[in-house]
Amino acid sequence: MPDDWESTRGLDPNSPDDAGDDDADGYTNIEEYLSCLVGEGDC
Repeated sequence: MPDDWESTRGLDPNSPDDAGDDDADGYTNIEEYLSCLVGEGDC
């Protein structure tokens, strides 16, 4: 996922751990990013 997307959400662009659920909403960071790609979710 792009660094600017991660930075906007308070994630560390230098960390390879995109599988986490930093906002504890039940969706991993990568799932949230993919939702944005298809026009869903809070982008």
